[in-house]
Amino acid sequence: MTDSPCSTATEDSFADRCMEPAGPQPCQECPWRKINRGRSHPDQAPYTDDWLTTKWRSVSQDGNNFACHLFDAGALHYSDELKAAGFKKPADIGARKECAGMVAMVTRELEAIIASPSFEEYRQERPYGLTQESLDYFAARLRGEIQPPFKPSEYIDMAEILDMHDVVKPDSMTWTYDTTFLNNLNGLITTLMPEYRECGCTVCTEHHTVHDMLPLHTAEDLDVTVDAELHPLLHAMAATGIRTTASCIDIREAITELSPDMLGPLMNLSDPNTINYGPVLRRQAAFIELRNDTEPEKLFLAAAGKTPGLDINHQNSRSQIIFQREHLPILATFATLTAQHLAAKPSQAVKPPATKRKPTRKKRKGNR
Repeated sequence: MTDSPCSTATEDSFADRCMEPAGPQPCQECPWRKINRGRSHPDQAPYTDDWLTTKWRSVSQDGNNFACHLFDAGALHYSDELKAAGFKKPADIGARKECAGMVAMVTRELEAIIASPSFEEYRQERPYGLTQESLDYFAARLRGEIQPPFKPSEYIDMAEILDMHDVVKPDSMTWTYDTTFLNNLNGLITTLMPEYRECGCTVCTEHHTVHDMLPLHTAEDLDVTVDAELHPLLHAMAATGIRTTASCIDIREAITELSPDMLGPLMNLSDPNTINYGPVLRRQAAFIELRNDTEPEKLFLAAAGKTPGLDINHQNSRSQIIFQREHLPILATFATLTAQHLAAKPSQAVKPPATKRKPTRKKRKGNR
């Protein structure tokens, strides 16, 4: 194993930032303190059993690390509401710092493995503990083969730290499936079922205050409003039979204006294995999401994929095109040419079914 390159750039994905070793004690807000389990939080998810299970699964099953949120400034949502609820504002140290509470939980599992007669017996005794993959990862960090060093602390009272065997529900979705699968599943549902695309966030409901909007009738027979700058392109795509599911001419501009505290989380903490806003926000670009399984959609995506400066991501039955304003004319041309190409294709005449004929015996030639 070798060290992976890391970054200290504020606008890089936080997954790429350097991780520093944990401190000797978990912070008072640490989600792995028993006292914080179920704590009320304006963002709802932190401290719930499902959230705890999701994070522990990533560490214990997949061999990932987990950062202390108090050093994730610029990535985490922080607002007056959070301040009033008693939560501290995260600091920006140009890197991430590993969570001391999570280190304590992993240390508990490592000690249980050492005390067990075999790894198989450990897994039977503690089925929600470390997998072989995770054990290899943390053992390599203990040996100094990869960074950051894994440094257990002698100053933590383990009686104060959660044991996830008291939390995990084995049949729950958050334990059975990893975050990427669940995010992809959610994306698939919203793609196939338009009724689930409605979003009540400020960026969506107040979007018209930042960008001029125009009505559009989509190829899915839906009446929606879209950014005026994108309307000619989206109209051409709809006329061609291309089903678009989401779009924005500059989502970063809209988020900065309407919900600036969400910019960091959306830009830095999105799952890189899913279609998300992270790359769009970092490039300050436009995007369109569309279905990708009909001939018009495949032809359009094939043409767009050959255009320099465009990024196309695919996920299940949808794709995301990331582009700049100067690409609008060429994309509209692709939509028009796709329609013309399909219209010009010769129709395939349906051949009548062949009439069955009775078999006849051929005369044999030559000597008998």
